[in-house]
Amino acid sequence: MKKEIVIVVSILIGCNSILGQTNTRDSINNLLKEAPQFTIFKDNYFITGFQVNEPINSNNSDAKFQISIKDRLTNAVLPFNSFLYFTYTQKSFWNIYKNSSPFSENNYNPGMGLGKFYLNKHRLLNMVGIGLDHESNGKDSIDSRSWNKVSFHYRIAFPGSITLAISTWIPFAYKSDNPDLIKYIGYFEANLIKKSRDNRFVVEITAKKGATWDNRGSFQTQFYYRIGKNNNQYLSLQYYTGYAESLLHYSESTNSIRIGLVFRPSNFFLHE
Repeated sequence: MKKEIVIVVSILIGCNSILGQTNTRDSINNLLKEAPQFTIFKDNYFITGFQVNEPINSNNSDAKFQISIKDRLTNAVLPFNSFLYFTYTQKSFWNIYKNSSPFSENNYNPGMGLGKFYLNKHRLLNMVGIGLDHESNGKDSIDSRSWNKVSFHYRIAFPGSITLAISTWIPFAYKSDNPDLIKYIGYFEANLIKKSRDNRFVVEITAKKGATWDNRGSFQTQFYYRIGKNNNQYLSLQYYTGYAESLLHYSESTNSIRIGLVFRPSNFFLHE
């Protein structure tokens, strides 16, 4: 990690479509208080695959896994009826098909922020949030990569089990490690989720546009199939194309497909 430890955070509360469970501010607050205090934040997964359009070998095949947690720091309702959260996400790239199976990189992302929930005209639970977060690959010297951002999030649920999340951010304290990082990750992300009526199938699309007029940015499509009727375990197929899949190689374009097991956040807290 960078020598100066930035205490950070990303607000990061998401919500899935909840129909007609509440219709007052107090009942929304009660619903949040009754939810588990410590939960999954983003997807927790273990997936493996290879780079597309290349002969498959140990150099372009790997495993990718992520651990992501969230903790509500207090049950007290804060000003503007908001809630305070701490999050931590770690994404790792593991060369399991090479001799000695080394890790090529770990990306660490602690965060904290405020979120506010409200009902839209369809009585679906939506969210707005603001926060601060830090991401680093924990390396030093020429391999060091880190950045910080103030982020703003808006999530809206639509009828038909459709959710749209939009995030934008103001980056800071990143130029010494990776001065052109923003050219590849940009200032904006859009995330669209569509679920089947029985929540058995999920399709998720995430897009970022780099801060240039060329094709820099990224596009990720993920398909999920829930293994059991009443759990959060899914088989998943992920396709990623573009830049900045990892911090170390943010300026290199990748085109990868991976498959594996995913544990998704349950019911109405979803990732940012």
